[in-house]
Amino acid sequence: MFFFDIEVYPNLFIIVFRNRSTDEILTFTLWNNEGSIRELLQFLYKNKSAYFIGYNSLGYDMQIIQYIVNNPQCTNTDIKRFNDQLIDSDWPIFREKDLAYKTLDVMLVNNYGIRSAKSTSLKMLEFNFRYSKIQDLPYHFNDYIDTSSKVSEIIKYCTYDVAATKDIFDKSIDLIKLRNEFGKLHNLNLINSPEPDLVKQFFIRKLSEALNISEYEVKQLKSYPTSIKGTDIILPHIKINGIPEFISVYNFYNNLVLEADKKSAVTGNQIINLKNAVSKIITHNDTEYVYGSGGLHGCIKPGVYEDNEEYIIEDYDKTSFYPHFAFVHGITPKHFPKEVYMELLHGVFHDRTKYPKKTHFSLNYALKIILNTSFGLSNSEYGSFFDTECTLATTVNGMLTLTMLLDMLYSRIEDITVLQSNTKPLVF
Repeated sequence: MFFFDIEVYPNLFIIVFRNRSTDEILTFTLWNNEGSIRELLQFLYKNKSAYFIGYNSLGYDMQIIQYIVNNPQCTNTDIKRFNDQLIDSDWPIFREKDLAYKTLDVMLVNNYGIRSAKSTSLKMLEFNFRYSKIQDLPYHFNDYIDTSSKVSEIIKYCTYDVAATKDIFDKSIDLIKLRNEFGKLHNLNLINSPEPDLVKQFFIRKLSEALNISEYEVKQLKSYPTSIKGTDIILPHIKINGIPEFISVYNFYNNLVLEADKKSAVTGNQIINLKNAVSKIITHNDTEYVYGSGGLHGCIKPGVYEDNEEYIIEDYDKTSFYPHFAFVHGITPKHFPKEVYMELLHGVFHDRTKYPKKTHFSLNYALKIILNTSFGLSNSEYGSFFDTECTLATTVNGMLTLTMLLDMLYSRIEDITVLQSNTKPLVF
């Protein structure tokens, strides 16, 4: 294994490797078209079975290497031109399966990519690690590097980033082990998969087998409802008949009608936009409750609240609330046969009991990720689970179920105060 990092300027290319076993540092440069590209290619060929570990290496560093492998006579200008083309591209130019060498991208393993809600730069991680020094690129990437001292400065910077990459790798061993073990178990290449991609690959493989269609065909499946009515999605067991404010929440969602009125930037289809479309705010017992398309939030005024001889404080929580709720009530994307999808989810629940956390942490956690993420993917057009109605049926019924609980607490227990209510926990 080698940790590595690349820097590209109009007249300078630098790549720094650090051997994981020996900590030896190797540097290859091309400066004003003079340097060691040939030696770099020899080094790569000599270590063709190695893993090259980087931060954003799948989307950037290994892309540069692949370009050089394909164009061994390339100049600084050529590398810079490809570098700029790569940066301007929405997606990597070379697919992972087409790369000549293996890479492990610790950015993706931690789900820190640019399209992730947890997107994090290498510099921010260095700050979070409380490094004594956090250095930005010493010269603008379009500057011409005109002295050897500047080259040395950039090499030093690059070496520092390689050290940071090693630290992230060391802290990511469990996540890497998870992908390795679970991937081998299901014959999937998951080594560079963020959690959503891991779930997609697993479900696509299983659905392909169950439906007897190709994985490509599974990936094309999506649902685009033209309208959604609250009366069609609210489960029959939900009844709220105590506190007027909570009854108004039920009536709001029961009377809800949404129409597909927005053009998708992904497919061009007409979609139902959930953002700000289903929000409701009520106040009860001096607490504001905010309902949205994704969850419920309510919190009492700031203060110190303590239990004593007269009052007790109770905390109620539910693990994997939305995924488990959808599973229990059979809420599934409409483009999948319900019995097939439910059987698949049931199998995941069952398999997780076969791998206790204490003895099979990686496999147990992988199955937990699958359960938790399966629901979230129903609101993403970038996958085959997309079904706005499935998303809304889960969240609305989940919020109304918690509202039923709030209604019962306030209706049946005298002198009770709910301190906090979110989509999962209640504290009262």
